[in-house]
Amino acid sequence: MKQIRLLFFMLLLSQYATAAVPRTLWVENSTGRTLSLLDLENDKIENDVLQLGLYPNQIVVWQNKIYALCSGTAEIMVIDPQKKVVEERIALPMGSNPYEMAFVGATRCYVTLSLANSVAVVDVKQKAVIEQIPVGTAPQGLLVEDQTAFVTNTGLRGWSDYTQGSVSLIDTGSDSVIVEIDVPTNPQAVVAAPDYRYYVLCTGDYAQQPGVLAAMSLYDANWNYHPAVVDTFLIGGAPGDLVCTGSGKIYMVDWGDTRGGRLYKFDVFSGELERGTANPLRVIQGATRLCYDRVMEDLYISGFIDGVVQRFDLQTDTIEQSYGFGDGAQDIAILEAISDTDPWADEVIAFSPGENWSGFGANHFPYNVLGPPTRDAAVSEYNPSYKASDILSLGFGGEIILRFDNNIVCDGEGADFLVFENCFISWFSPRPVVEPAIVAVSQDGEHWMTFPFDTTTLQGLAGVTPVRSTQYPTVPDSSGADGFDLADLPVDWIRYIRLTDIGNNWRSSEKHRDFDLDAVVAVNSRPDVASGVADPLPMPQAFPLVQNYPNPFNPRTTIKVDLQQSGRLRIDIHNLAGQHVVQLFDEQVQPGPTAVIWHGDDAFHQPVPSGLYLARISMNGDCHTLKMTLLR
Repeated sequence: MKQIRLLFFMLLLSQYATAAVPRTLWVENSTGRTLSLLDLENDKIENDVLQLGLYPNQIVVWQNKIYALCSGTAEIMVIDPQKKVVEERIALPMGSNPYEMAFVGATRCYVTLSLANSVAVVDVKQKAVIEQIPVGTAPQGLLVEDQTAFVTNTGLRGWSDYTQGSVSLIDTGSDSVIVEIDVPTNPQAVVAAPDYRYYVLCTGDYAQQPGVLAAMSLYDANWNYHPAVVDTFLIGGAPGDLVCTGSGKIYMVDWGDTRGGRLYKFDVFSGELERGTANPLRVIQGATRLCYDRVMEDLYISGFIDGVVQRFDLQTDTIEQSYGFGDGAQDIAILEAISDTDPWADEVIAFSPGENWSGFGANHFPYNVLGPPTRDAAVSEYNPSYKASDILSLGFGGEIILRFDNNIVCDGEGADFLVFENCFISWFSPRPVVEPAIVAVSQDGEHWMTFPFDTTTLQGLAGVTPVRSTQYPTVPDSSGADGFDLADLPVDWIRYIRLTDIGNNWRSSEKHRDFDLDAVVAVNSRPDVASGVADPLPMPQAFPLVQNYPNPFNPRTTIKVDLQQSGRLRIDIHNLAGQHVVQLFDEQVQPGPTAVIWHGDDAFHQPVPSGLYLARISMNGDCHTLKMTLLR
């Protein structure tokens, strides 16, 4: 079954893109100070492809680059995986023993400095440490979730001499410690779990104190923000790394003994240790690090002693295959395929945050809305993407314009493009939690056509269909998401897509939430018209868009339309909750200027409150949406 899924995945990729770099497992060989790789598409190993600095400790994949953290030379090496060369080196404080790194934004990362008892804030563009945040004693592990960083302070003061372990929570927006929470001895790593808790792996002192798993919650029973350890579970042994699957299974790896390494298994929902020291899953001796493949539901385990990495099947809890790498195989990471061309939106042309914008996703903008959604077997109608590195909130009335550069969206069979948003189905109600947006398209970025929509049935809006899966995101029947057919406008091809947020939990009677954009993909596409492969087709234009005057206005405003042809002109006013306010005009007209006055009232001639309103102007298949501001 897994081989069929992989074949299907590769066939989908080949339809749209030429892979410049295949999907690849990268392996950091600590003793040999090299990088090796495994081509996951062809099962081919390349050993020692690149020399690293002294004591490489971690590798991180971020925005199609490899970042190697070297503790001995105190540096981050930025690596181009296509050319397999070191592009840049970012110096860290010497003698600080940098241990782990994680990105907190598009161009910023945190690095734990275990001998400096601090976290370095690194600006990747400036290639410099811009600040150090004091934390607990000997910080090592690091997890970043949304705008919070979890730092595990091991308390190590000397050889096997541990003081109180703790976890520091850092607000990544202000780069300041929120709180420090005591945990059991020697916390090494922390993961987020689907039960909305965070699990801290406390390794113990390798002698008298065994491994413990501490469950941490950020909220109390009344949903007040109150971070605290709410439970602990005895694991045993000395596990040093852990991962959590989408189904809530935590796997922990232990160096082991002469019989091999140990893999422990814990269920976060039942609180049961399914595999412990009495019945461990046996893996490679010297097992050190884990890498969870969210696409194929596999686990990769590094074996430091023999330089081996094992692929472990999480469906059967068995070892599938072993691969020989370099000297001291330690950290491992997966790089998704890099393609020369792809069907995803390529550039953000404009973004205007809306009213009461939360700023969610701003640190990772624009990368969180470009390219595919994060492929994760755990994503479903009930478990949407929710990380700031995946989605961007637009805010009430917010607007974003995306452009396709190396291809265009063209009219074909069925839906021509999909909009991914983290709309989901609540466990408490069969109705989706809707987060709607109006969708408009353009060929030139100036003349726009809006998809017909109905705020009662929600037809024609984005953010209303839960994503079923991100495994095969270009297949509408598999992925879910909101599909749009250019034949509905009609238009033959488009390059630009505009999304306007009309959801708001506090203003809408339906309790719709604000729109969170994940990704936009072309289902039907063809090469750029500039290449000469396709000839531009004129977009039907009944009239150009002209801003109402005055704007803002009180008590009235004029909507002027300069008609290029005869036809039936209709103007409707909506509020930003998507509710219809009034039909302002619906008549047959001749070419020439037409002016329509709105007095800021509804269909019952009652004045409407201050706020943003949308004038939807349509004629002969051409449709525009105009923003207007009423100030009482």
